[in-house]
Amino acid sequence: MSVELVLNELSHQTYAPNIYTAREWMTTFRETIQAAVQIGTKQILRTGQIFYQIKLTRDYTIAQWLNDSGVDRDERLYIKTLTTKYPYLENFAPIEGVTPVELMDVYYNDQRAEGFRYAYWMDALAISFLSDSQWDRAIIEGLVLQYMEPESDEITEEMICIPHASKPEHVDTHREWISHRVQDSIHDGTDIWYRREELFPALIFCESVRQQLRQIHSSHPLLRQVKERLQELQRYCDHWDSGPFDPSQSLIKGRPRTESQATLQQYGNFRTFLCPDGHRRIFTWHISLNPGSWRLYFFPLESTRKIIIGYIGPHLPIASEN
Repeated sequence: MSVELVLNELSHQTYAPNIYTAREWMTTFRETIQAAVQIGTKQILRTGQIFYQIKLTRDYTIAQWLNDSGVDRDERLYIKTLTTKYPYLENFAPIEGVTPVELMDVYYNDQRAEGFRYAYWMDALAISFLSDSQWDRAIIEGLVLQYMEPESDEITEEMICIPHASKPEHVDTHREWISHRVQDSIHDGTDIWYRREELFPALIFCESVRQQLRQIHSSHPLLRQVKERLQELQRYCDHWDSGPFDPSQSLIKGRPRTESQATLQQYGNFRTFLCPDGHRRIFTWHISLNPGSWRLYFFPLESTRKIIIGYIGPHLPIASEN
């Protein structure tokens, strides 16, 4: 099951002292969400219907921020896109077999907390504006959960805590939890293909890989290897700040290496794949997939610090073979 992001509405009860501080809050807010998406959360933000009316200062709303020419256009567009993909929390559809959210409440410091309620119900990551020191933490503790037993109408109360982030450093604390959730949610190769942008935002898949992934069913012996190698390449991109691709600086398994010049001269056409940008490239880098003799061929893009996936399949011919 993938991890979603839910806004903690209590974090916008504190006003920024001025527009400049409000802009800084929104930049940190955007960076926090991007950090979460980069390690595997869904690229959406669940909010209430009043999201655009939220006041960052007494006279400056998120709607005004979205139209503020003093804010980077890409930053504004990113937030707008995040909040228009899915229904508002108030319109959330019930999930079969799960206690209806209407039968529970969550309180924080005696305040009803809608965002935390949905975050707990969805097992999601709560996201806050870094507007107060109480939100500068990776786990929100001291939450009171009240829920009604459907059969008896009896109200039960318990203390809970929720994973939370208001800055990128908090997100890194949840890296293992998010990665495990994402990995557990991958069913087969077809699932990888259709969820590739969600699962591996820094990896670009050639169209030819679609058919190759379709061959990897849920019980395929190499499914786990494919998942892990793709996750390792994604993690490399997460920390790729500058310079050329350097596998020695990463934890990529499967012995990443390049083909010999003899192999490229003789069998370069076997390693030439059409990329989504319309260019045909020779893929010299590959990773071994075991058990078996499969290979994953990839092409690092230094200019964008992303990686193109060109081939996942049986060992391609090399110069030493007849």
